[in-house]
Amino acid sequence: MKKSRNQILIMLLLFSIQVFAQERVVVGTVVDENKIPLPGVNVLVQNTTIGTITDLDGNFSLSIPDDDDKILVFSSIGFTTQEVMVGDKEVFNIT
Repeated sequence: MKKSRNQILIMLLLFSIQVFAQERVVVGTVVDENKIPLPGVNVLVQNTTIGTITDLDGNFSLSIPDDDDKILVFSSIGFTTQEVMVGDKEVFNIT
């Protein structure tokens, strides 16, 4: 009986690891047309509340669901909003 409990516990732990592995991290940099980094740009996953802003060097890092159909939306006051399909990419350089 004790051996079967341990086996069930191991199976549950392995299953929970797979559930957590369904996210991935995307990173990138946002610059203007003169290649100057843009701090404070909003980076959102379309139709979700998942998002972040760029740091002082225009860099961002965002953990997103591991779906290829996700779209990142980049927006900032005074600039045109851009939408970029994530696909299988992990690094984004946005101008």
